[in-house]
Amino acid sequence: SIVSLFPVGDLNVLLDPDYGGKPALAVIRSVEEGMDNKRHCVINAFEPSFYAQVRQWADSSVGKRPQLYAEYKARKAQEIIRRIGDFYPQYRRTFTALDAASVLTFRDYLCSPDGSAYGIKQKISQFNLFGKLPLRNLYAAGQSSVLPGLVGAMVSSFVVARGIVGKEIYNEFITGHLCS
Repeated sequence: SIVSLFPVGDLNVLLDPDYGGKPALAVIRSVEEGMDNKRHCVINAFEPSFYAQVRQWADSSVGKRPQLYAEYKARKAQEIIRRIGDFYPQYRRTFTALDAASVLTFRDYLCSPDGSAYGIKQKISQFNLFGKLPLRNLYAAGQSSVLPGLVGAMVSSFVVARGIVGKEIYNEFITGHLCS
């Protein structure tokens, strides 16, 4: 399920870097089977973030960020966890955060100068992984691998899925589920 929590009704306000209120929050919840063969509820949460919020650490790099940045990131993660607990109280005692990312994370891992999670290649030499990789059962898909942004992530996932299950099974699935 996907839930969007909007503290105010004006999206322009929520996406303004100068807005100081509670941010919007998108929560994606699914049930996945883990390596332990147990079913686990998995929650991904996203809120708008702006480069100005982390500008003071702009000269830092992965693994070499100051303590104040770590505190900022931990505080933001705790705020999101609290909001998830408010919306899904049944998870309050059992929820475990596995990871968190900031605008600087996206800047450093995606070569995106302002830390945008989606966008086009930022430099000519940027290499994007895509499709079957030279390791058994390892595939890569994602934003900017075929096209920029969300559409690119979706299209690349379709191409990888077709490569895994085969053209015939994939076409049967698409015809049976999406073309009716």
